[in-house]
Amino acid sequence: MRLSVCLIVLWLATVASIASAQNEQPDNPVANAFFSAHKVVFLGDSITWQGEFLATLEESLIANGKPFPKILNFGLQSETCSGDSEPAHPWPRPNVHERLGRLLEKVQPDLLVVNFGMNDGIYHPFDQTRFENYQAGINKIIEAADNSGGKLKVILVTPPPFDALPLKQKGALVGADAKSFSWTEVYENYDEDVLAVYANWILEQKDRVAGCIDLRTPMLADLARRRESNPDFFYAADGVHVDSQGHKLIGQSIAEALGVTPSQHSNAELFQLIRQRQCILRDSGLETVGHKRPNVKKGLPPEEAAAEAAKLNERLAEIVDQQKQTQDAK
Repeated sequence: MRLSVCLIVLWLATVASIASAQNEQPDNPVANAFFSAHKVVFLGDSITWQGEFLATLEESLIANGKPFPKILNFGLQSETCSGDSEPAHPWPRPNVHERLGRLLEKVQPDLLVVNFGMNDGIYHPFDQTRFENYQAGINKIIEAADNSGGKLKVILVTPPPFDALPLKQKGALVGADAKSFSWTEVYENYDEDVLAVYANWILEQKDRVAGCIDLRTPMLADLARRRESNPDFFYAADGVHVDSQGHKLIGQSIAEALGVTPSQHSNAELFQLIRQRQCILRDSGLETVGHKRPNVKKGLPPEEAAAEAAKLNERLAEIVDQQKQTQDAK
């Protein structure tokens, strides 16, 4: 069997013991937890659900040339881990803990990569009770891993920054004395007063979990760099939901945290095939596990989703093999 096909087969079979041996990085606990897993579930809100960054990550892992675990996107739009919801939201925000038990039972992941926070402050000024609810929500996820007898590990990811610039330019931010706050009426210092606190606390938990990944620092640094030449640059027109460039940066940042060279999207078909497969499996997984969020696209039954994913993986293997042949010919 050709090397690239072997890699895809190993990856689909989740031969994590081989991946762990080949990718072991003694000074990188995040990488070691990731590559020793068989099945990795990404949990988070709409940024995770949109999930384009996961295609960048997986593209980077394929280019790395070594086996890696199966990656599943279980992000859900509007979700929190705190259970809080702003009055102005059109429905109560879903709480990940409503579905976490079913997810762990049905999917049986070895590793959770957890990214909450953007919605958990519910776009209000900082409030100690909301912060404690956020901490309690993260702690419950950590406790689920602690109670698994070592079968489940957790990597915590800081929430990405809220970018006030595009909304400030539109006059769409509100002050601390506003009567209402929501993701369309965001407190003007939400990033500095709320998300920075949440992100710092996440990083302080590194010794309680398998590791932490800091998205906030590289994203703020990249925004600052880009604004040196273009003061109006932004990734998120609404301050929250980053565009393709922002997702690429998130995916590259996670790849770097895993000690893997980030992808530059050198093969558009490869990227789109990964993206298509991830979305099929995401929608099917959410449908199978169940959730409380209205207006979510229904997914295929698991067997049909797996069959569709297998077809896409055949083409993925062909592309990876073609790339290797091209590299070997140079």
